[in-house]
Amino acid sequence: MANNNTRKELFNDIIYNNHKRLFKAFTSIAVLALTATFIIFITGTGSHYLTISDIIFEIIITAIILSTGFFIVNKFR
Repeated sequence: MANNNTRKELFNDIIYNNHKRLFKAFTSIAVLALTATFIIFITGTGSHYLTISDIIFEIIITAIILSTGFFIVNKFR
């Protein structure tokens, strides 16, 4: 029985570490994308539909998605 509990703990640790790695990857991709979008906005090479409010909206949505995922993963750990 102790061997089974050890396996469960090890599996849970592996899953948790994979989730952390996934959050780091998603955050870095989102930061790069938002930085590129902001640079396009600053240089004026983008569409006239691209506004600073759209960029801020994307930042807020990304933060909400990341926070929700982070809290769900920590709650079920």
